[in-house]
Amino acid sequence: IMSGWQHLMNTSGVCIFAADGLNFRWIELMRAITGWDLNVEDLKQTGQRIGTMLHLFNLREGFKLSDFTMPERARGNPPLTAGPTQGVTLDFEGLKHQYFEAMGFDFASGRFRKDRLEELGLQNLA
Repeated sequence: IMSGWQHLMNTSGVCIFAADGLNFRWIELMRAITGWDLNVEDLKQTGQRIGTMLHLFNLREGFKLSDFTMPERARGNPPLTAGPTQGVTLDFEGLKHQYFEAMGFDFASGRFRKDRLEELGLQNLA
């Protein structure tokens, strides 16, 4: 599940898998492209807004919490028998819960918390 930072990178056209290996300063690249005086917090919040809007779209289209799944093999079930993730199985439900909590999602209601939407300036989209 992507973080706000990863949403920003992904929607900017930068591959989130290759970005760690690239030798450039990401924030300076974004400043050069946009001409805006951006800082790390601006970029983080932009990524969080993107991730929130993506999820709001999914909710509008009828997605439920149970629709967010991961293939068993991808989470390590059955666990690999060799390599650096040998014997590892991810707790996807726990990770999903932590991600949505960090993004401001209320698991009880299936919606984003109103205060979080207001903080991101997205209260009119819910």
